[in-house]
Amino acid sequence: MKFGSAAVRGIGALMLATLAAACAKRYWTPSAEERAAAAEIAKLAVLQRISDQKDDADVRAMSYVPGRPVEPPVVFTIRDVPFSRYRSKMWGRNQGGRRLVVVVFADPYRLPDWETSESGGDFPARIVVAVDVASGAPAEPVPFPLP
Repeated sequence: MKFGSAAVRGIGALMLATLAAACAKRYWTPSAEERAAAAEIAKLAVLQRISDQKDDADVRAMSYVPGRPVEPPVVFTIRDVPFSRYRSKMWGRNQGGRRLVVVVFADPYRLPDWETSESGGDFPARIVVAVDVASGAPAEPVPFPLP
């Protein structure tokens, strides 16, 4: 059976539509408010769970207040590297029936291609925190492994 170019284009369009539908279900675009909240929640999670200062009483007592930036009582570090050196990017992802905002913090000195690479870089050069937007809390564990 011979396929004409119209049939090939039709199959290609169907495959593209299927792929787009699959991606649309897996990823979503967080609003500006969701991104701002996720950035602060993720920063607090890094501070309280994996920073060098995680055992300080003032740090443990901190909590996220919607609409207010997280202001640590100390300049915090991760394995002696100031957190202020890290840069971030984020996106929305549906995982396990939850809408997560995935926040990736990367040290550009250790990962020069952090903006273009979706993989690579182990902790502490790359830290992933997923924020459950429904609960306003980080998804566990912190750091979060992306499949």
